[in-house]
Amino acid sequence: MSLQILFGAALVFAMAVPTVQGKDVMHVGIRDGYLKSLEYKGVWAAAKAIGVNRLEVVVTPELNCSNLYEADGSTHKIGDKASISRLKKTLKKQRISICAFTTVIPLSGEQTPTQVQQWVSAVAKVCPTTEGSGSHDAAYCKGHRG
Repeated sequence: MSLQILFGAALVFAMAVPTVQGKDVMHVGIRDGYLKSLEYKGVWAAAKAIGVNRLEVVVTPELNCSNLYEADGSTHKIGDKASISRLKKTLKKQRISICAFTTVIPLSGEQTPTQVQQWVSAVAKVCPTTEGSGSHDAAYCKGHRG
């Protein structure tokens, strides 16, 4: 199945979901890698071109977000405070948020359970699920969850 067909089917499904009543709002996000395949100069332009303002971001064990690419080819990472700050500023400027960080864990045993736990824990610390926990800005994360 081609990526375009899969992408189209996902959008049709998202549009077919009935509107949530009351204060609840349904937000549609897309995996960053799908946007990369659309061949725009930057991931932000690709997201805006299809009308999506929330991204699911794949994070490598090295805490790189290689599918979050700028028009100049540079990418983002979440391994240190300066990189997280740069990403937050870019998200704010682009008016796009991250609805999820994804760790695609290989089932082939390329990593030990301890390595997987350390990787997932490092990603989870970037955006704590409860205010006051973790080492990063919980208020920012609370306002930018999908």
